[in-house]
Amino acid sequence: MTSTLRVTWVNSLRRNDLQACLGEFDLDITGTLQEVRRRWSQFIHQDHKLEVTTRLLELQTELETFTR
Repeated sequence: MTSTLRVTWVNSLRRNDLQACLGEFDLDITGTLQEVRRRWSQFIHQDHKLEVTTRLLELQTELETFTR
């Protein structure tokens, strides 16, 4: 699947939004804000099954509207 996943919006997210995203995928939510952002960005860049990619695109669309 060709996706348009980006990570530029990640740097605009608040800690609680990042932690909610990480928690949804059972990822570690602890660390500094920089560490949490890095972890989320790295996760986005990984290869995923279609369902995960679809959900990531949904989150991107939902959360980008809050960061503009």
